[in-house]
Amino acid sequence: MHISITGDLGSGKSSVAKVLCERLGYKYFSTGLIQRTLGLKNGMNTLEFNKYTDDNKEIDDYIDQHLKDINKSSDLYVLDSRLAWFFIEKSFKVYLLTFNQIAAHRIINDTKRIGEPNAADVNKKIEDSEERRNIENKRFEKNYGAKFDLLHNFDLVIDTSYATLEQVTKTILNAYEKWRQNVHFNKIWFSSQRLYPLENIRVIGRNEAKEVRRNIAENGFNAEFPILVLRYINYFFIYDGHKRFSASIYNSIPLIPLQIIAGNNEEAISGLSAEQYVKDCFQLSILYDWEDAHSFRYFEYPVIEK
Repeated sequence: MHISITGDLGSGKSSVAKVLCERLGYKYFSTGLIQRTLGLKNGMNTLEFNKYTDDNKEIDDYIDQHLKDINKSSDLYVLDSRLAWFFIEKSFKVYLLTFNQIAAHRIINDTKRIGEPNAADVNKKIEDSEERRNIENKRFEKNYGAKFDLLHNFDLVIDTSYATLEQVTKTILNAYEKWRQNVHFNKIWFSSQRLYPLENIRVIGRNEAKEVRRNIAENGFNAEFPILVLRYINYFFIYDGHKRFSASIYNSIPLIPLQIIAGNNEEAISGLSAEQYVKDCFQLSILYDWEDAHSFRYFEYPVIEK
């Protein structure tokens, strides 16, 4: 089966896709490369070309036809494409995400990337990337009815913020092999710094927490016991696994497996939705305590209306 790689700008889609092709012997295809090449031929950067494409559907039709042709091909591909998951139904669908600030630094420092709009600083690059993503998402929904949902559209979701290319590639290959064999695998792998605690910092002062930290330092994170989380809006809160969360930060574990047990209005515990559970438990002061204890800072703080 094909592998389709979708994700945030600067999340490493192209690099990951190319390594997967080398490891598996699959062919490589990139719609982004086609877009950037067409943009340069028309004297536009990627942001300008996306705005132009919004009013010229024949460009999307031209690119999409390539994907439709691949869907009929007997050759196997790794597809670096925003919509491959939509057009290539029989593919292993992977989404790569990363923090906006990290992605912006990557894009600015990538000297091989063609057709990128000039950005004076990281904040401008973040703004450009978000504008491009919003333009594309609106166009894809308008033209195809394609709506992105990390948890429903994709077989595997990986946060590449702190993981190496080898770590991301290995995670994909392991999951892909299990997917092909119809064997269970962890669908979501995040940086611990994308998770928000709901318990007081005192939980990691106990002896059992110190033992968890030592065990993870010696053996790594046990993927058979993912951290259980609640999703509220686009934030992820720890329901169970605070000690392992802490140990992952202390030991600089780049990817930890998650299991989302409920989201938004879904029931988290008897009679209580994920939204209400988070609103009842979340406190910014708790986040600040966890930051201080682990010597890091979140890129973003959830805004929770009680």
